[in-house]
Amino acid sequence: MNSLIKDYSLISGDKSLRVVQNAIELSSHILSRDKTQLAGQLLGRIPLTDYRQAGVMIQRAMQRRVVPWLRPLRPTLPGPDTQLAFTLEGHTDWVTGLSVTPDSRFVVSASRDRTIRIWCLERKQEIGCLRKHMGVVDAMTLTPDGRCVLSCFRNGKVKVWNLEIMEPIGYMKAHKGWATAVVVTPDSRFALSSIDGNLQAWNLNQNREQWCVHVHGASAISSNRVSCLKQ
Repeated sequence: MNSLIKDYSLISGDKSLRVVQNAIELSSHILSRDKTQLAGQLLGRIPLTDYRQAGVMIQRAMQRRVVPWLRPLRPTLPGPDTQLAFTLEGHTDWVTGLSVTPDSRFVVSASRDRTIRIWCLERKQEIGCLRKHMGVVDAMTLTPDGRCVLSCFRNGKVKVWNLEIMEPIGYMKAHKGWATAVVVTPDSRFALSSIDGNLQAWNLNQNREQWCVHVHGASAISSNRVSCLKQ
């Protein structure tokens, strides 16, 4: 899919081809699993009244359908003029945390499916998955250098992972309930997590609790997809 999308970039000055390129990019997470969905995806995203030349490609895609299918009568999916750039799909439950690496090349996401996944934005695909979790991942964050990720669990633990070796390198346990929020200070020395009415600071170098104050609890839940928007 990525090679096809890049091929369209070699052609300039044709607005209809650019619209088709954008539509394919929006549909890449579907077409990578089932290429026969091309006709339906294009019909669902491109208004043919505005881009009639794109209809030639859509007609050819329709002719390749050899089994019964549902044909959209009008666009009902996000189109090329939407702010949505593409979708990263792989989690099987709600996404509960999301961070971008400092170089803006990768996205790290946490989910209730008990995984943390690493995505390459250029390739638009998953390149790694952290599965050695003790339960549902309710929140996560990256260290400022992008080398480690901290994840929160419902058993009150905050786990530290090294993204280079894809393995856990430590964990902190003090919460009595769900740990559902975590951040790291800019110098990567301390992590703050929140749940059960407490705000706890952890010394990451010494892997121990630094202090704890009674403040509030927090939680955050979303869907099972990660959507990237155009800047």
